[in-house]
Amino acid sequence: MGAKNRSLKEWAATIAEMQSSGMPPKEWCKSHGINLFSLRGAQTRLNKQAAVRSGKQQPFVGVEVKPRVSDVTLRCGQITVVASVSDAAALLKALAGNVSC
Repeated sequence: MGAKNRSLKEWAATIAEMQSSGMPPKEWCKSHGINLFSLRGAQTRLNKQAAVRSGKQQPFVGVEVKPRVSDVTLRCGQITVVASVSDAAALLKALAGNVSC
């Protein structure tokens, strides 16, 4: 039976069989013609399903991503300008061709 056709119930039985064999998962999968990554994916899905059913699923935590601020130093002759910017590449692109020293 191919991995695409297995239900989670079938995967649960397959995983239980593998675990009871005492063999390392990689060897067991090879000897049974099962892709190890498919088995691992099914284990992950089953673990998530069990966590949801038991109420132990980790709550979602929102994260705010702030732009990274970098210091950019521009020198033109004897003049030096240091600026803190969140997008140094955009600043340099905007200045390209517009500044002459």
